[in-house]
Amino acid sequence: MKRPLVALALFGIASSGLAGCKDKESGDGDDVADLEEGEESAELGTEDETGAASEWGFAPIYGSPNLDDDDQSGKQDWLELVFDGDDEIYALSFTAEQTAAVGDGKIRLTLVGDAENLRVWHQGTPVLGSNGATPATTYEFRPDAAEVSLPLELGNFLARGELTIDRLDADGSVRESDTIELVASPLIMNHHLQPAEHLWVIQTNDNGPFVSGFEAALGSDVTAAPGADYQYDRWIQDEIEFAFSTDPGGRRLDSVIDSIRDRGLDDFAEDLFSTPNWHIGTWGNPINATTFDSFGNLDAAPPVEGYPFGRIYYGLEGNEGMDGVLADFLASQTLQEPFPVDTAWLCVGHVDEFSSFIPDPSAPKGFRMLISDTTSAYELLDSLDPSWPITRYASPYGYSTAAELAGDAGLRALNEDIQANELDPLRAKFTAELGLTDEDIIEIPTVFEQLQGCGPYMVALTPGTVNLIVANLEGKGVKLMVPDPFFRDDAEGPEVDPIAQDFEARMPEGIEVVWIDDWYSYHLLDGEVHCGTNVTRTPLADWWTEGASCSASGEGTDMRKLEVLTTITLLLAAAPLACDRPEAGDTEVRAA
Repeated sequence: MKRPLVALALFGIASSGLAGCKDKESGDGDDVADLEEGEESAELGTEDETGAASEWGFAPIYGSPNLDDDDQSGKQDWLELVFDGDDEIYALSFTAEQTAAVGDGKIRLTLVGDAENLRVWHQGTPVLGSNGATPATTYEFRPDAAEVSLPLELGNFLARGELTIDRLDADGSVRESDTIELVASPLIMNHHLQPAEHLWVIQTNDNGPFVSGFEAALGSDVTAAPGADYQYDRWIQDEIEFAFSTDPGGRRLDSVIDSIRDRGLDDFAEDLFSTPNWHIGTWGNPINATTFDSFGNLDAAPPVEGYPFGRIYYGLEGNEGMDGVLADFLASQTLQEPFPVDTAWLCVGHVDEFSSFIPDPSAPKGFRMLISDTTSAYELLDSLDPSWPITRYASPYGYSTAAELAGDAGLRALNEDIQANELDPLRAKFTAELGLTDEDIIEIPTVFEQLQGCGPYMVALTPGTVNLIVANLEGKGVKLMVPDPFFRDDAEGPEVDPIAQDFEARMPEGIEVVWIDDWYSYHLLDGEVHCGTNVTRTPLADWWTEGASCSASGEGTDMRKLEVLTTITLLLAAAPLACDRPEAGDTEVRAA
């Protein structure tokens, strides 16, 4: 299966020398002075067939798109034709030897590709690519200094082009020529193997035990944002998804994918992340929002063969899923080729209700997939003392003992059907898409119920322990923040809880399980821990090397998908139909 940046591998492109501009005031005549000390520009970056550096050779430029607001003007840097304070500026530089060779001639630049999202500056003026009018594709100039450096910007994720650099003599004839690629980083979604940096929860009037559980385990590494500022919308996972872009110079642009759900947390991203080196983007129309557009329904599996950044997955029901604009955008980034899974059977309809991934260095692939399993749930129930008390299940569910729950023949039959018709096919789907084996998967006992008021759709009856957050903070071990199942007398703790102890026994060695009380504040509102938290993570791999290497390998290549995965065209699909599932009202259930 084709991965992105095949062209880079085919052209034999090595890592680029990137340059940034330190002084970015418009009107600076000699652009070479803008290079930061110690940084390289795209000059003399290639080698001829003998291995010697060519006299007219330039390195490709890989960079992050200039989509943040470094100067805090309130306007995206790319949209400002006078740039100031921008970090994501690169440089096409010419050495004194190269400019001397030009003599009475000129340098001609010719741009092919996504000119609307590429821009080259000279003497404070945009001369090539996007300029506020029809993009310029050719520019000629005579060097006005011994060394010249032209600032360069990239205006969108995975913007790509080819820049031909000709040395012309006085008669306009080409004496030397080189062509380089310009490539912007794709937007890459985080996965659970990346180290966590910080976690967020929303403080509400009723989730004190939830918040205190996080604060006790993580201290200053978690922030509880005041719910009063966000209409007490607690479902922070559903509102935003974190992603990143990087470049070979070590720059990092973090992104917030802001959901079109547009509920109380709508301003959360703007309030916290309207800062330099952060980009906030929304894809789709809020008018079309359904439960499938909430980001408990969007996640990324860890790296697997052929996908060094993992794969994005999301849930749908038939042809109805996330807004087509976002789905097509994510597919256009190519590196994490998304795949859909069936969540039609769930009331909320999100992938985090039955699946997750956790780090495990001892595992063949470095991780384990957790998937809900009703068969093992009933095996566990049947092994318990029939009189085992389950205090919290009495009022909402009508079960006071383990035997009463296990003895509900209708519920057992329902869960047998869920296993055969939903969970087993989902396991097979993940296995096929990610190349998993049984060894890669841990079954997590879960009992589902048909939720009253939600038609034929299901929700977890026992707190969904797969609906967890991975808090693998650098140097602090791996902590799993897991919803407490409370399958015991209410006066006891998780240490005597059979479901809790079974879960811990299934976890890899070295992982700490932190039990979080989300019973009243999330579980009974049809959500769990993952739904109410979010986390930023550190990038682990370089897309310009890992992506190209993966592409060149050809392993698992599906030739039918080559053209689809290499395109950078954003295909806008028709928006899905409106969701007919329950809207959140005073009960503040999770379904959007």
